[in-house]
Amino acid sequence: ARELGMKPSNVSRAITRLCQIGIVAKGPKVGTSYTYRLHPEAGWKGKPKAHHQAREAARAMGWRILSGGEDLPEKGSQLPLDLA
Repeated sequence: ARELGMKPSNVSRAITRLCQIGIVAKGPKVGTSYTYRLHPEAGWKGKPKAHHQAREAARAMGWRILSGGEDLPEKGSQLPLDLA
């Protein structure tokens, strides 16, 4: 939050919303903080072949990008994380 010049509560609210709409998925806790993974349809850094494989794995696990906020998952639900 400090690096973004934002209040921690606003960052927390934004991350929660991104999890709800499927842009990021909450991962395991490391120390005192959780880790998060970006959905491969939302962004990718790497080789195209690996991107295709990650997208297919995410789709197979039920990950999807919601457009226009339609069919939002229920609050508190989490999407699968392991794309390996």
